[in-house]
Parts: sequence; structure tokens; C-alpha cells
Amino acid sequence: MEFGLSIFSLLVVSLVLLHVAECHPNSE
Repeated sequence: MEFGLSIFSLLVVSLVLLHVAECHPNSE
């Protein structure tokens, strides 16, 4: 159970980071 929650949390964090990266591109 906890393992599944960890994977879900990582997925959510990744999606949030991607969204933030798209809204505020810091690559340049």
C-alpha cells in the first residue's frame, strides 16, 4: 500500500514540476 502511495506521490510531484516548468521556463 505505502509503495503504491509513494509512486502516486512521485507522479503527482512530476506532473506539478512539469506544469510549473511550462508556466515558468527557467531553461533560458
